[in-house]
Amino acid sequence: MQCSECGFTYVESSGTDKRLHRRVHDEIVNGLRRSGLRSCPVAWRSGSRSVVVINGQSPLAHRRLAQEVSLVAAGDTEFSSVAYAAHEQPDDRQIHLFIGVEKDRAQAYVCFEKRSHVWRCTWQEYAEGVTHRLGCGPMWSIGYAWVSRGNRRTGWMRAIVAAASNHLGFANEFGWYTPFSEAGEAVARALCPSGIFIAK
Repeated sequence: MQCSECGFTYVESSGTDKRLHRRVHDEIVNGLRRSGLRSCPVAWRSGSRSVVVINGQSPLAHRRLAQEVSLVAAGDTEFSSVAYAAHEQPDDRQIHLFIGVEKDRAQAYVCFEKRSHVWRCTWQEYAEGVTHRLGCGPMWSIGYAWVSRGNRRTGWMRAIVAAASNHLGFANEFGWYTPFSEAGEAVARALCPSGIFIAK
């Protein structure tokens, strides 16, 4: 059977499957619980919520945490290639991973990276496949964004984008890596109602 809340398919009569479903369900709906998130550098904090940041220069233990969170996120999307590898060597993309944390749970995850090829379009143009190439330099871009299912529409994306803007210094202009999932496009439209930069 398939769980209506987390989407996980399992055999109900199998004890092993049921235990696996409980773990996967908890992570996808509530976020991955890891006490090690407390030791990560904080980019933003408000009450019980914080946004921590991890990049290629972070300690290996922190990068492994980011890898674990990315694997949960990848399991909740059709884009399995979004998983971050802790041993990935830093490159020109300057990957920064911002993780929304509450009560030791990674409830949201956004990957920012620099991309050199940038286009601009309104949402009408995006629907029509029309884009305008820009001659600007590298732009910070959201390569992937995920919020655990039980914590969506609670302000995590706005908080993380604001934290990333302050930490990376890109003001209000940032790109998106396309194509979008249905949920991803809804988030992009909410954050950028007049149109988007596409950065690849």
